Amino acid sequence: MVIIAGFAIIHSYCQYLFLGPCNTLGSNFPLGLFLMIEGSVGLVVYRLRLLGTSRSRVKILVFTEGTIIREVRGREGRMIGGKVLGDAPRKLRNWSSQGGQIEYLTSRRKPDEIQAVRRTLKENRFPKGRLNYRSQGEDYKDVAEKILPNIIVEDDGAGIGGERGMTYPHIRPHIKQRIVSVVVREFEGIDQLPDRVLSLLDGGYSSRPAS
Repeated sequence: MVIIAGFAIIHSYCQYLFLGPCNTLGSNFPLGLFLMIEGSVGLVVYRLRLLGTSRSRVKILVFTEGTIIREVRGREGRMIGGKVLGDAPRKLRNWSSQGGQIEYLTSRRKPDEIQAVRRTLKENRFPKGRLNYRSQGEDYKDVAEKILPNIIVEDDGAGIGGERGMTYPHIRPHIKQRIVSVVVREFEGIDQLPDRVLSLLDGGYSSRPAS
């Protein structure tokens, strides 16, 4: 039955190509068969290339303070450095090795504190990536909407009012639906997140307790 069905499909495809009867003994039948096989192979190759391209362009926006580092403050209360939460550098390097484009988002606005974050990332061997921050009058959502990441990794902001201090919940709906939200508990790091970037894309991950 499978052979008969396959033959019928090939015969119909041959008639479609040549807009007329398809003689299995004539020259147009093998030509039609050849074109169908070539087209199928070409489609598979195209899809594989498209998949590879999409993987290599996954943009991951990672919040810094509370998510991957803990602030270290000086006498005046300003941030002068940071301590790594768990093994966050290894996790991000792993995602980067899979084609993930890592970008960072800091809560700091003042140049010296932004530099402290940048220095902390470099000294602890986090993967290279642009460090984004809010300009005058901007909220986190404004920065994220300009970056348009595929994934946002951030903590739950438990110490600063929960969702009120987060990024993803405030993004406009038509943009939000294109982004996967990954939420972890504040100051508990990202070690528990999947190692595979595709696992994050498959619907997100949340390590927050169920409400």
